[in-house]
Amino acid sequence: HFIYALFIDTWFEITPHECGYSQTGAFVDSKSFGSQFEKGAKTKEQPEIDMMYLQGLCGSALADVEEIRNRIRKQILHFFTQMKSTFTTLQGPHMEEGYQVLCNLLEMNISFHKGNDPSIYYRFKGAFKNATKTFFSLGKHDKDGQKVKIEDSITEETVKKHTLSVCHSFFDWFPELKDFWKVIVKCIEKVSQWDWGTKYNFLYKMKVDDVHPSVLKSEKRHYEDTGLLINSPYLSILRKERNVDLIISLDFNSGVQFETVDQAAQMCKDLQIPFPTVEHPENIEEPEDFYVFKDNPNAPVVIHMPLFNAMNCKGEVKMCETKYTTFQLAYSDEMISDLLEKAGLNIKNTKEKLLKEIEEVIQRKKN
Repeated sequence: HFIYALFIDTWFEITPHECGYSQTGAFVDSKSFGSQFEKGAKTKEQPEIDMMYLQGLCGSALADVEEIRNRIRKQILHFFTQMKSTFTTLQGPHMEEGYQVLCNLLEMNISFHKGNDPSIYYRFKGAFKNATKTFFSLGKHDKDGQKVKIEDSITEETVKKHTLSVCHSFFDWFPELKDFWKVIVKCIEKVSQWDWGTKYNFLYKMKVDDVHPSVLKSEKRHYEDTGLLINSPYLSILRKERNVDLIISLDFNSGVQFETVDQAAQMCKDLQIPFPTVEHPENIEEPEDFYVFKDNPNAPVVIHMPLFNAMNCKGEVKMCETKYTTFQLAYSDEMISDLLEKAGLNIKNTKEKLLKEIEEVIQRKKN
């Protein structure tokens, strides 16, 4: 039961009116999302979260704060080392020293969060005296520079404090470093103070039989884009109280054809949620534009409509998938118009089929 409860509490939804766990049914008004709760009572009011922040939160691929920090630190370090030859030759005599301070700071954080001893990064050759003093004092070294038992003193809080201290002092040590350097230092500082995706849990310390204990004991929760598990919001729609009879899935997944509907079917099986059987066509690489799954009388009818198909791509489905990718940063006007036309054809070409399925659902409800 506990494993089942933990699995089902994975799914969290945010709407303009309410936020909460889709299948458990535990919700709070959206204006209170992010406020502090204890045993079901609000203990500290937080300002209502604006829509732009919520949109960013819903599209965030990272949630776990340590995973975020480690990934971004590694990216900053990679970028920083790649750029070294450019800025160390252009901006004066202390470039190498400043570069080494920041590299050691990043390496120290990465090493610590991997569970390794970060003390080797407290020393660096040719470092500024003030910088060296800061490193030694926070790194628990004595006046002669001999290392104290660092494993007994270095904690997440002291590493964070040390990181912020270096960031705040960096331009006092290296006043001639500007522009690009300010961006790097600010990024390191913000990552150390990271709270993106972290919100107070309104179920904190409540007693709810159907919710996994780990959720109830957690003061804060970390949220990420559900698309990383299933790139279509089936689980929110399938909440029992919503009494959904028909799902029209305009599938835009960039992965394997039928991937999202297959994942939804498997997830529903695991969670004991009624869902129709999904049958694949013979030629899944060149799918049609309209599929209906309705063999389960206790489940909604599911209409699956792949974005790229044999009707609107005419034998060039793979080419369309390659041309319009998720991680392409910019689409030209021509590409946008072409994509909208293809999406529009999926409705235009299947209008009569859609109306027929809708009418059948209505008649079944009447009977």
